[in-house]
Amino acid sequence: DFVLLDVCLKRDADKFWIDSPNRVHVPLDELEIRLSEVPKNKKVVVVCLKGKRSPTAIRYLAAKGYKNLVSVDGGMQQWILEGKPVKTS
Repeated sequence: DFVLLDVCLKRDADKFWIDSPNRVHVPLDELEIRLSEVPKNKKVVVVCLKGKRSPTAIRYLAAKGYKNLVSVDGGMQQWILEGKPVKTS
């Protein structure tokens, strides 16, 4: 069981996203005030646009006591380049 934490900016997350019922969109700059939306008892898979914001989010979550954290290498751009499915607006 996991949560897919999308930390992309809203404008990027509105363009394309990984379609998963486990997806929670919390932009990185809102993570501190919306931390309660990220469950502590699940694996947290963090994705951003290019793979730059995810490590920052993971460091923050780890400092807040989250244990099972994974970053999607290369972010959404790499995900798309690999031909993995996305939803677009």
